[in-house]
Amino acid sequence: MTLKEHLLATFDETWDHRWESFALVMKDVDDEMARYQHPAYSSQADTEYNAKNGSIAWHIAHLAHCHLQYADVITGRPEVPAEPPFPSVDTLEAALEQITLSRAKLRSAIESVSEDELSDKVCSGDTVAGYVQTILRHDAWHFGQMAVVKRLYRSK
Repeated sequence: MTLKEHLLATFDETWDHRWESFALVMKDVDDEMARYQHPAYSSQADTEYNAKNGSIAWHIAHLAHCHLQYADVITGRPEVPAEPPFPSVDTLEAALEQITLSRAKLRSAIESVSEDELSDKVCSGDTVAGYVQTILRHDAWHFGQMAVVKRLYRSK
């Protein structure tokens, strides 16, 4: 397996692996749960996403926004791209649509890089491969936070 194949396989697994993934976290999440903000976040300012900071909806919108930025960083390397528009997530359905579209754009950007280009530098100074690894860690971080919010909602 090439490095690119490994990165894409890991990218896909973070989305729908049966044990640790976005799909598992989102199982049984409804609009009410997606909008829930634990009191620990209540002092946090609302954001451009039209979702309460720390809510599952916020995490989804944040990742959708980041995925668009990441795709632009990869395809526009080594230039610093303009910030993409912030997604507004009025409903869970809208949030899921946003992250699905942004994730597809990001996957396409990663797929478009040749094996040799994985060592190219992006605007942060990281290689493309290192940058994709950062993206995977960032996704996993937020998916874990979403799992905690889901537990907090169920225990309220």
